[in-house]
Amino acid sequence: MVFSRNPWHKDYRNKEYSIKLMNYLFDEARKKGIKRMALDTPDREFFEKFGFKEVGRIPNWYEDKDQIIMFKNL
Repeated sequence: MVFSRNPWHKDYRNKEYSIKLMNYLFDEARKKGIKRMALDTPDREFFEKFGFKEVGRIPNWYEDKDQIIMFKNL
């Protein structure tokens, strides 16, 4: 799964599409027997809403932000 740092197109913002997409991905992962998901992001707050926990950090990976490594048990 790859998420872009670019925001949603303005016509699709505030419609909870990101919530629906994340929940769909979790459901599909569970169906396939996946027990844990991992990601890296500069935007920790968004993924914390879905139960991801920070497990590591690489300082200054991006120009102005750290790269945050996160896991979620399904």
